[in-house]
Amino acid sequence: MARKLGGSKMMLACVCLLLLLLLLHQMYPRSAPAVRVAQDGVEAPGMIEDLLCILEETCKSKGYNYRVASGDGMDIFPVICFDKKLVMSEEKQNIGRGLNIAFIDNKSKTVSKARSFDTFQDDAELIEALQNTPDHWLIIVACYDECAQRLGIEARTLLQKFGSGLVKELGFRDSYIMIGQKGLKLGLAIEKLEHKGSQEFASRVELSGCLTIPVGAMGPKGSLDAKVVSEKKDIQIASRLDNCGLADPCPAGEISMHIYSGVDHNDHPQICIDGAYYIAKGIKNSGRGLNIVTLNGTSRQVLKVATFDTYAKDSTTLEIFLVNIMNEEIVVIVSFDDSSKKLSDFAKSLLNDLGSSQIQNMQFRSQWYMVGMKGIQGFTKYEQLEYSKDGNWAPLIDRKFCIPTKIKGQTVKPDPLIIKNKSKKDFCDRHVEYTDFCDESHLDDGIFPAPQTNPAWENHAIFSIPIVVVAGLSHTGLQMTLETLMMQPGINPKMVVVMFDENFADAVDLVALFGFHVIRLLSSNRYSDQFAKSIDAVWDLSFFAKETKKPDKVIVLEEDLILAVDFLSYMGQLLSTLEADDTVAAVSAWNVNGYTGLSSDPTLVIRTDGFPGLGFMLKRSFYEKHLRGHMETCCINRSWLGWTLPTANSTDILVPDVSRVFRLPPDGSGGNDALLEELFRRERVTNSEPSPVLGSVHLLVNKKYDALIEKLVQSARVITSVQLDGCSRETGSQLVGLFPPASRSAFLVYYGSETELRRLCRCFGLFSAPDQPPKGLYKEVLRFSFNNNQVLLVSSQSVFAQARSDPSVQVN
Repeated sequence: MARKLGGSKMMLACVCLLLLLLLLHQMYPRSAPAVRVAQDGVEAPGMIEDLLCILEETCKSKGYNYRVASGDGMDIFPVICFDKKLVMSEEKQNIGRGLNIAFIDNKSKTVSKARSFDTFQDDAELIEALQNTPDHWLIIVACYDECAQRLGIEARTLLQKFGSGLVKELGFRDSYIMIGQKGLKLGLAIEKLEHKGSQEFASRVELSGCLTIPVGAMGPKGSLDAKVVSEKKDIQIASRLDNCGLADPCPAGEISMHIYSGVDHNDHPQICIDGAYYIAKGIKNSGRGLNIVTLNGTSRQVLKVATFDTYAKDSTTLEIFLVNIMNEEIVVIVSFDDSSKKLSDFAKSLLNDLGSSQIQNMQFRSQWYMVGMKGIQGFTKYEQLEYSKDGNWAPLIDRKFCIPTKIKGQTVKPDPLIIKNKSKKDFCDRHVEYTDFCDESHLDDGIFPAPQTNPAWENHAIFSIPIVVVAGLSHTGLQMTLETLMMQPGINPKMVVVMFDENFADAVDLVALFGFHVIRLLSSNRYSDQFAKSIDAVWDLSFFAKETKKPDKVIVLEEDLILAVDFLSYMGQLLSTLEADDTVAAVSAWNVNGYTGLSSDPTLVIRTDGFPGLGFMLKRSFYEKHLRGHMETCCINRSWLGWTLPTANSTDILVPDVSRVFRLPPDGSGGNDALLEELFRRERVTNSEPSPVLGSVHLLVNKKYDALIEKLVQSARVITSVQLDGCSRETGSQLVGLFPPASRSAFLVYYGSETELRRLCRCFGLFSAPDQPPKGLYKEVLRFSFNNNQVLLVSSQSVFAQARSDPSVQVN
């Protein structure tokens, strides 16, 4: 009997232990080594309620329990619960980087689908999903890892249609959660946003409680505040006037109109349609900014009247309003006072879709009107833009006319009023040497800093880092550098200074056109002397102190560079790595081995021991320790010839696989014809993609990068020296068979001496010049792309040569 009782106790203990393990597994799920692929659809609920979704608060009969939590870095995954059931989590294997969203049918109160959208890479699928979500459906959103990088204005505007008031502020690696409903008024979504600040990731954010449906005040098609928009029954008519003041009635099938922009801010805008003034003095929805009336052309019924103060407020509500205009709805718009100050690029693109051909040219206190239509093919002929003169109000627009009930677009864009660039014309009258820049076809081109269209990059620290352009004596070279610098999205001209030899006086006039700072340097016999003076001077310039604190980094551009369109984006993505790693001295934009056929991945960045120069971002701490007071000894050569820098682990440079600057080939040889041929006259690759996202930036930090190289060495396919016998640059095409482009693999070649390495460089077509060592190495490893594969040339003496033991490999 005692034995039987003992056996029962043992069985009971085992059952209890199993239940305890199950409970712990549910409460503390193990972390996964990688993000799992998101799947559409939702699993059927189990018999037992999900423990992650059990809340202390019990909802009333009309409420639904919910819990939503963002990720925390890359180790803690988001959780989405609805109606006490787990919808998205690590355990369900439907979490992914970006925005994780559960879509809920507002009628059945059930989850229709759950999936993730990798908005770090692209927002096209998210835009499509939000556009196709039925009216009044709910979404529960949780951010994981990074959500903002490619979350563009259109996607953010669509999320605002679900009531979000915070998504426009979502930045890089911020934490964000939201519960919204399509058609919810702006700002009424349940949401929480935590900025990352100086941390690597923002802290986790979480919300839970009882959810009522609808979530808040709703309106048809996501209607806006009545203070901004009046619809149908609330529309006021100030007065009536037959035919809107036209002497004769409009022909059958046409509608009379009167558009009046106002003389100045003491006046008032007017819009008359079919004999009734809907915008006029005394109407609540009219005033400064853009005044809009929409109507159904067939029935002639006015549908909405609105005004958007784009001088004082951002364009968010205007964007939502324009997105919601129905197909073939006629749109009548007139500006008043100033409407340009906060008119966003996205709003301009939406107005362009309605038929405007001139809205992109809107300036301060311009007067503008347009009659367009949703779905128009081409451009409306009912448009006029007048420009301000000397800061005063532009000439009055006062027009009366008839329009058809359906507006036909013109396939040829109407000629807009030309923006005259008087400053550039005056410059070109004095400087005939700038032939292309001053060509008649470009004489009136405006010179403006490229706007930042990605909200995630607004106020990014990269735009507060001083940029110094060290000009040479080439007129064309400096002009092209300044033009491509001005094309960088988000560029701040106040943070750019051009330094030049005092004898190059033309530079003053040219730089003034771009609005950059200028500093003349005492004349030097060599460019390297001028370069050294510029580096020494840039750190303590007073005008930078007004824009930012004492700079701890500076971006340096040498002479005659053309910048890739993502130059600043590339630098910005590597800024946190430069700050976090004491062993990295600078970020370079130029790959000395970036020749055609050897440079193919714009997302790849490597570490090197050598300093390639040309265009780079330099740490002040490195400058103070190794360069200040020593420029004439360490750095007397051009940077691409090589500087004499310390050999300690504090001089590593981050280098792109695909260069972000192109150096115009220099005139003359200066006795180094073979070297200059190798550096600047061979065909090279420079990035042309608008804004590629760099891959695995976190692996560039010192020890993590060493681990990455070690892993590549361990997994790479070995190519022996015997297989490469007789290979030279001329016979390099024979390598295609050994490195097939379709494989996209890693290959490893060992070398035993610098002589052997030089032979391999000539074989692959890497940099190879007389009296110059191979370039681009990192701890005796030369890493590059070839036929879309990664190739590593590894010294048999390198620390990485020990990463694998392969007795079949013999190093000659």
